Amino acid sequence: MTGNLGRRSAPAIRLAAGTIALALSPAVAGVLAARSLGPDGRGELAVALAVATIAGSIGMRGFDVAIMSIDRRDLDDRAAVSLIGRRAGRVLVVEGPVAAAVAAMVLRSLPPVLLISVVSMSALSTAFLLLRALNLRSSLNRRVLASDCTVAASSLAAAIVAAARDAPAGGYVLAACLGLAVGCAVGLTGREVPAAAHPSTSAEIVSGRQLEGTLAPVAGPAWKARVFQTASFRLDRVVLAAVGGVATAGVYAAVLPIAEMTTIVQLHLAQLVNAQIADADGGRRWGSLSLSRLAIGSSALLVSAVIVAAPQLIDLIYGPEFAGGVNALRILAVASLISLVWRLAEAELFGRRAPTGAVRATVVAAVLTVGGTALLGGIGPAAASVASLVGYSAALAVVLVSLREVRRA
Repeated sequence: MTGNLGRRSAPAIRLAAGTIALALSPAVAGVLAARSLGPDGRGELAVALAVATIAGSIGMRGFDVAIMSIDRRDLDDRAAVSLIGRRAGRVLVVEGPVAAAVAAMVLRSLPPVLLISVVSMSALSTAFLLLRALNLRSSLNRRVLASDCTVAASSLAAAIVAAARDAPAGGYVLAACLGLAVGCAVGLTGREVPAAAHPSTSAEIVSGRQLEGTLAPVAGPAWKARVFQTASFRLDRVVLAAVGGVATAGVYAAVLPIAEMTTIVQLHLAQLVNAQIADADGGRRWGSLSLSRLAIGSSALLVSAVIVAAPQLIDLIYGPEFAGGVNALRILAVASLISLVWRLAEAELFGRRAPTGAVRATVVAAVLTVGGTALLGGIGPAAASVASLVGYSAALAVVLVSLREVRRA
């Protein structure tokens, strides 16, 4: 009994370990950047990273979420694997670079080094997250862990070098690019490329069409949901910089990773919730999974600790220049917990292949978060935190209503 439990929990443990590494590395790099660049430079870096992240989400086309919604049995079929390989290749060769080019046009006024680094990061993040999803759904959990740890170690080492050399904001983005590139190489290690040249039988053609019928209804809505979700999580600092000033955005961006650390691992575990529900043909509910309860309980404890110790944390990590972010951090910690519940509930919608409600929720979150930040930007870093809290709460309400409708159907 104990051995079976250990085998079932092993994927979650490996995913959690890799996610911790992926979360800690940019958090530490952000601290180094904030101490070196100050609020203004940290704000410039935050804007650049936000645009790169949004471009990467656009380039992904929702394919990573669709992969996690595939029944594991389909991965044993040669035609299905070949189809997935072709779709992945199209994302990497066409759609990812196009999104990166759009990011370049939006940020064309930036310094050349920063512009090049943003474009590179948007394309590399698309490749890395796609490979991660493929490996995760193929149960190649050790490869996922190795790739995550490699990204974390490589990018952090490069960020330390950037800090030591007093590099500008672009240097820190290039450090992240280096880590993603090495992580992609590790993620590809030992992967068999699906053969597309073999004669297809009628059975394989039918199988491929069936899988396409499974992927398409999930990938399209997932893409819209991911773009709006990323906008609600990242575009606020761009708007805050425009309305409240780059330094205000820098303070907000500095405290944000502290709040995110309370839920970052648990948010990534939502991928496994999606897969567990998909494997059960939609018969499970996210609230009944022990993984969900563990994620919410552990996050609640961490959020409580951050709320109490916010002034001491900011002073210890960043110094007095960032003291204005105390209230923003406290509000963000609560918003992060609500975001976690939202994402776990959303995973059930994707697992049941009913993602329409998830798309509606992300649109609501994006509008309220970005719009609220624009309206309240003059009050300081807490403006984006209040807007995020309202936006995430509204998104959770929309998802829960959609789940009730889906379960009744």
